[in-house]
Amino acid sequence: MDNKFLFRLASKNLFGHRLRTFLTVTAMIIGVGAIVFLVGFAFGIQKLVESEVTGANAYELIDIGTGNSQIIKLDKSSAEKISAISGVESVEVIVNAAGKTKDLNEQEIDLAFFGTTKNYLEWSSQNKFAGDSLSQASSLSDAGNFNPNEKSVLVNESLSEKLGVAQDKLIGSKILLDIIITKELTSDNKSQTYLDQEFTISGIIRDNGTPSAFTNLQILEDYGASGYSQAKIKTKQPQEVEVIRKQVENLGFKTQYVGETIDQVNQVFNFFKIILGSFGMIAMIVAILGMFNTLTISLLERTKEIALLKILGMRKKDIRKSFLLEAGLISSIGALAGILLGFAIGILINNILNQYATKSGGEPISMFYYPWWFVTGVFAITFLIGIFTGLYPAQRAAKINALDVLRYE
Repeated sequence: MDNKFLFRLASKNLFGHRLRTFLTVTAMIIGVGAIVFLVGFAFGIQKLVESEVTGANAYELIDIGTGNSQIIKLDKSSAEKISAISGVESVEVIVNAAGKTKDLNEQEIDLAFFGTTKNYLEWSSQNKFAGDSLSQASSLSDAGNFNPNEKSVLVNESLSEKLGVAQDKLIGSKILLDIIITKELTSDNKSQTYLDQEFTISGIIRDNGTPSAFTNLQILEDYGASGYSQAKIKTKQPQEVEVIRKQVENLGFKTQYVGETIDQVNQVFNFFKIILGSFGMIAMIVAILGMFNTLTISLLERTKEIALLKILGMRKKDIRKSFLLEAGLISSIGALAGILLGFAIGILINNILNQYATKSGGEPISMFYYPWWFVTGVFAITFLIGIFTGLYPAQRAAKINALDVLRYE
């Protein structure tokens, strides 16, 4: 029988009982919408966390440290050995000294004082300037901070707030620092302290962590720092990371790789997505039962019609196909509308939260993310579940004995 006729027949039967069809499709929309909204939220948070953990070159970078070892030292000599390893593009280091300064009320402020390189800060995502320093410095090198002939520092937002000076007035101003080079960083294992060292603040980094200041590595080396606190390796190819890590660890150093962190994050969020998806599945199960009930009632109401169609020559497979088309229409309409509903609620909530964030001085973010394969998968699975739900009513309809129906009804 003509498929167009079967499609029209299925559509007529569905939309002939509008209220029943509306309630069934609405239940399907709510179930699919809940799954898309909740799991899309989990995907969005996962993506936000990943973007915070990783940078542009994150999968090419290896972090190096000495752990708690008192024997292994990270210094210029060991950095050169690491640089010589095959597959290593470059090695950048950082010195973590201690420091003190005073605010406008002469209250002491403890801070972390780092000596490092432009590349190290960029690889650590510490390359975003705040306030007016954006207009004064488009890059770290422009800020003047990494010219070893200039005693200048970049401070983070946390330190700038504690200093109590407006950002536009802070940039270009002088700051007095007490610098403490701990014994772990010196060649003679003796700590060294330098009081009231004058620096120029050349920029403010967007970071609200521990109060910190950053200067050129060479400047801290001039103050007596011969050892390094940490190092970062940039590999030529991400595929070489594990081989390089093993060689670095053979030298006695500890290594960390962001890929391992991301794997752990993904494991947590995969479980989170299952939990959230389960809430949506509860509504979905109710919708499936409703669709099964709708198709079964439709079968009981149309017993005479099916018997007459059989007498007129409609084959069993055509009757079966007609019911499956009804199931397919319900599930496909419900899936498509449910996906759009999930998108709409996500966009609405995201916009509301971003308005509050913007008013509070924060930055707008996207809390929802819908991978194409997830959306496609939701539609396909919902459609297939609908077809599967319609199999039993379709099979019962195909087995109706036309003569018995006409005899007793």
